[in-house]
Amino acid sequence: MELINYYRDKDPEKAVELAELGMKKCRDDQTDLVIFLIQRARENHDTAKEAKLLKSAKLRRAVDYSRVQKALEK
Repeated sequence: MELINYYRDKDPEKAVELAELGMKKCRDDQTDLVIFLIQRARENHDTAKEAKLLKSAKLRRAVDYSRVQKALEK
């Protein structure tokens, strides 16, 4: 998440790339990665990707889905 936060403003595409890589490689808590990717999809008005990420988040064990919902309500 530190690298993603670093690249968030400087190179948003690199931040998304790192988050997606984290989703594939990380076996620990992926909640923050999912939240970032969904927020990014919303910023880009990509509803298809947002729906796909929400569905994926609901199915993953490494994601606290209730935390995702709370973060997206804001």
